[in-house]
Amino acid sequence: MSLSGVLSIAVSPPPEIGYRMGLVLLAISIPALTVAPIGGAILQGSGDAWLNVKVFGGVMCLAGSVVMFLSRWLYTEKKLFKVF
Repeated sequence: MSLSGVLSIAVSPPPEIGYRMGLVLLAISIPALTVAPIGGAILQGSGDAWLNVKVFGGVMCLAGSVVMFLSRWLYTEKKLFKVF
């Protein structure tokens, strides 16, 4: 999470750094505020609690990977190995 701000600064022209960093932090804030309470609810509500929390975390990691893969695929004009 700490490198997300650095990445947005590294790829942005100086006049747009604040705008792009704000968008990145907005995108991160929604999962950061919702995943912990959901994990706590799973932990309290089920019998094999830690296994279910691990599965939830794994599914969320896979979902994030799919979003990143699709955004790269669309950004590089549907060519996976294009350098950008």
